[in-house]
This record gives sequence, structure tokens and C-alpha cells, in this order.
Amino acid sequence: MTGNQTVAIIRANIQSDTNIDQKLHDLISTLRAVPSISNIVLAVPDNQFHRALNANEYPCELFLGSEQDMNLRLIEAAHHLHAKTIVDCSLLTWCNEPELFDQMIHFHESQPHPFTTPSMWSNAFLPKIINTDFLKKLTESHTWPYYLHVLPDESNSFTPDFNEMRRKANQLDSLGYNLFHETMLAGEGASQIPPLAPPVQDWIKRTQDILNIVDSLFAKKDISMLEVGCGRLFGAGLLLNQLGISNYTGIDLLRIPISNEEIETFHQLIQRWSERGKISIKDPRPLVVDCNTHTHSSFFQGAVQHHIMSATEMSFQDNHYDFVYTGGVMEHIGDYHGAIQEMFRVMKPGAYGWHYIGFDDHLCPSPGEPRQTHLLVSKETWQGQGHDYINLVRPQEMYQAFLDTGFEIISNIEIKDMSLGINQVHPDHAAYGISDIQTIASTLIVRKPME
Repeated sequence: MTGNQTVAIIRANIQSDTNIDQKLHDLISTLRAVPSISNIVLAVPDNQFHRALNANEYPCELFLGSEQDMNLRLIEAAHHLHAKTIVDCSLLTWCNEPELFDQMIHFHESQPHPFTTPSMWSNAFLPKIINTDFLKKLTESHTWPYYLHVLPDESNSFTPDFNEMRRKANQLDSLGYNLFHETMLAGEGASQIPPLAPPVQDWIKRTQDILNIVDSLFAKKDISMLEVGCGRLFGAGLLLNQLGISNYTGIDLLRIPISNEEIETFHQLIQRWSERGKISIKDPRPLVVDCNTHTHSSFFQGAVQHHIMSATEMSFQDNHYDFVYTGGVMEHIGDYHGAIQEMFRVMKPGAYGWHYIGFDDHLCPSPGEPRQTHLLVSKETWQGQGHDYINLVRPQEMYQAFLDTGFEIISNIEIKDMSLGINQVHPDHAAYGISDIQTIASTLIVRKPME
């Protein structure tokens, strides 16, 4: 029986997830703070493993539903809780702002269509929302995943207010910073960091990854580097400069300025980590801030910079950079030809480009769920469902764009998903054959020829 409640249903398979406790704690803590959600349930497959679980060990109700049909499991859980509206979450739903959940639910309630999906670069950031009766109707003729079968005129597209998110991210209170200082400087690890604390651990990981790449391509670290789509990982540029990269520039369309507290915290951290041998900076320099506004940051007399700038319209001089890096960016650029041409223009002759490019659907599936669902439907259908965060470019199209611009391809390492057959793929995507279809990501190294 359908009631009037709005219920959050977390679909999961505890048997295949190795880090469920922390994920559940974080997600449920957020969901409990959402005023418009009346109940929360963890919906798991009804099998021998899950029946043996102690339901009292979980921070919300444990519901055993259909093992084979995820659509049916959602419907069963919704009927159990008399839910009119399902807030469809997974353990990969990573938004920790209750206000955004609430905003999305109220948006859904105000719209004429029975399904709402978030429209942004990562569809797992927020949940999907669907009316129970509509899901039941879909399930009568379609299998999981249900959201692939929602027509454009049945769907609402919700876009979060990024200006509000930016404002919140810059309002870190002094208590949060004190806790961050105490835990990290005491060497207690990242698990104690407040949710909005500086992403220094991510900066360090990105720094290590880039240094490994630079070491493999160049005889020295004293190079000029451009990162296209750096996002909040721009702080890695500060570390890279201290570790030998002479000039680092990061560009992105969305910018959250580095706060003075982050700068101070970062400097203290690199001093401590250097003393403990975690990073090899013999004499960490104080961070010299030239400029730090909402549109531009500059450190160390311009050696490290960040700009709000489009990849297709860069203001940099020709033949300027030794190295260009993108990590999961090219698949999000609509005019990818223009971006590749601009990168070619600003690179020096003989310069290298390193690009990690994802060709999967970017829905962040749980283990065992498909990663290529966008290939099963037409491009028009996919984009009509609000999935505007990937450009649907196939690997061979991307590679050819680099070649047509004038790049030499030095290396191309592809990651494959062999589960998809050519007969399952919509004709919009099938032109390049089975190998192209099964490619879900590629690490592409290119070189601009010497003149």
C-alpha cells in the first residue's frame, strides 16, 4: 500500500562492500538531518548471508528484498514503509549537506514529472527521486536499472545552487580548524578531519601521482606545467612547486579560493610531514601569497597560479608549457576538439600531455552493477534524462581528435569491461566496434612534435 511518506532507501549489498560501516554512518547521519525525509531503510538482497546479519548492528532499519531484481527490492521497501516518494540512495551517494537533499525533495514535489535526477558532473553526489507508483509502472515492462527507461517528458532535472555550496565551503569555523590542526599535526590520520576541512590529503596524493608521471617523462623536474580542470586539487600545485616543479598553473570553470587558514594549515603540515620523512622537502618555504581572490590566485611570485578559465579559450601565450595534465576531465568538455587545439597551442614543441579519460557512464555503480549503461540507449534519450556531465565521445573519436590536431600518441593504456556485447549497444555508439565499446577508461600520453 502506498502512503504519503518520503522515504530514503539505501540500496546496497553488504556482502560485496568492504567499507560499509563508515559509508553508512556518514550517509545516514546526513539523511537523518533532512527534515523532509520521514524514514530511512537499508535495502539488501534477501539471501543466506544477509538473513544471518544482526539487524541491531546497523544504524537504520535493515530490509531484505528481492535478490535478483533491484527495481522490485526498492518497491518492496517502499511498500513496507508506506512511501509515496523514494529518495533512491546508494553507498556512493556522497553529499553531506542535508539542505541540498531537502532542496532537491522540495523541487521534486513542485514539479509535474514523477522522476528527478541531479544534473551535474557526478550523478552520485545526490540521489535520484522517484514516485513509488511510477517505479511500479516502469517495473512492469522494464528491468533494472529503471532510470534508463524514464523518458525525457517524465523526468525533472535538478541543479544544486553552486554559489550556496561555495559560500558554505568557505565558512569553516574556528573549531573545525582547531580540530583539524590537533588531529593532523598530532599524526592521528585523516579520519578525524571535519567534512569541510582542507583536502590536504588529496593534494598530497595528486602530487605523488603527478611526480611519478613527470619522472617517467622528463629528465628533470624543473618544468612548467598546466593542469586543465584542477578543481579543489589545485593545492597540489603548491606542493609540486616545493618539490621542484618550477611553474604550475591550474585552470577550472568552478573555483573555491584557498583560505588563509588552509594556507597556514598546509604550511604547518608540510613542515611536520617533512620532519617525519613523509615527503622529501628539505627546507619547506613559507607560502608567499601574491594574490588570492575568487577569480585568481598566485603564490611564490607567480610560480603557482590558478585561474577561472575555459579549456577552449585559454589566455596563455603560444608554446609556453612543458607538460599538460588532465585527470578525468576530457569526457566532460563539450567542445573537446577546441580544448585539444588550445592545449596544443600553449604547449612547447616536444612537450608532453598526460590524460586520464573515462568513457563509462559516470553513475558510480556499486560492485556488480553495469558501468556502460549509456551505451544501451540513444544519445538523445541519455541526455534527455539530465545526464549532461559526460560528452558521450567514444575512445576512437577522442584519439582521432588528438591526432588531427597534430599530436603524436606515445602511449595508450586502456581499461576494459568485457561484459558488454556489440548486439546490446545502441547504433549511436556502435560505429567503432567491440573493442571501442568495451573501453571504459584510457590513460593517453601524447607529444607535440618538435618544429
